[in-house]
Amino acid sequence: MALAPAMTVVSCVIAVVRCAVMRGTVGERRMNHTLVLLVVSVLAVEPRAARALGYSAAFGFQLGAAAVVGAGAAGYLLTTTWLAMAVRPQATYAAAGVCVAAMFRFGADARQAGAVMTDYVGWTVLAFWLCFVIVPFWCDFSVLRACIPELRGRPQRREAVTYGAVGLSSAFASLFKLAVLATAVCLAADRRNGLTELLHAHFIDGLRLYTFVVAVLSAVSVVSAELGRYRLSRQLNRLAPLWADVTGACPEVVLPAPAAVPGDPVRYRLHRTIVEIRDCMVILSRYADRDSAGRGDDVLARAVRLARAADAKRNGDPPVRGRPAGHGPTHDLFDETAELEQLARVWPAARTIARGPIPSS
Repeated sequence: MALAPAMTVVSCVIAVVRCAVMRGTVGERRMNHTLVLLVVSVLAVEPRAARALGYSAAFGFQLGAAAVVGAGAAGYLLTTTWLAMAVRPQATYAAAGVCVAAMFRFGADARQAGAVMTDYVGWTVLAFWLCFVIVPFWCDFSVLRACIPELRGRPQRREAVTYGAVGLSSAFASLFKLAVLATAVCLAADRRNGLTELLHAHFIDGLRLYTFVVAVLSAVSVVSAELGRYRLSRQLNRLAPLWADVTGACPEVVLPAPAAVPGDPVRYRLHRTIVEIRDCMVILSRYADRDSAGRGDDVLARAVRLARAADAKRNGDPPVRGRPAGHGPTHDLFDETAELEQLARVWPAARTIARGPIPSS
């Protein structure tokens, strides 16, 4: 394959970038494990790597196949994260480790003969490929078993697309493994045919292509995540003036910054900013006078009441009974963010109005 070196380089670069910037969640780390093991499998079968490190092509092929088994286990755990399936990662990796050990045991004769497992004959070939497919095949079966009931439950469109894509991927992967087993049976019986020649000629190229596709798809998730962080950063910047003013009046709600932030720091800061603004609004509601901002319940009127309440508390004025300052009907974090962004947009004008004379009713 003419583009094989370029695809390998791109896959390696994407794997390095992902491991550097995408490791905050369990799903991201499992995606990294899957991609790194696939890249290792591709590098192991590269002739240049074999010459540089001094191992045979036969050993490199088996090492690459072992890395594919590990990648299959990591990919299964990644899928269980997406589908919220309860599994034991240690058991999955232990099963993969047993299969890898058996693969190297059954591949010993081929290594001594200097032959790769797609061009070797004998019943040890069948045992090798059985160990190669058994864990990934079980993983595919488990994923299909989880996806089918979810699809029967008539999920929403986005969930249906996710379950359908994962299920179809597992089904096609299972068909590939069955084809590998059929080829292994032919090699075990020393019956070469078009299927065995196809596996021997294109197994490594197919592995490179599969790794490249996985790497590119994972790169899309990196770009999407970075765009999401950029959007969250913009929301955080828009809320900053509002947060600074209300927490200046209520410094007691500001918590000390933690030494380590779990997950995405930007998302954590945005969530914390929203919570602290809301806490301030609850406190300032005791200082909010509905009549002081004139009539109306629009965003600007609520922002003016909040600004005057903040000034009153900051100046040491006694609290008055009034409706909660700046509150609106919100249901979740997205609604909270949207409402506070509306307040933040009119906040400069609200501060100007709040510091002017109070209109008579």
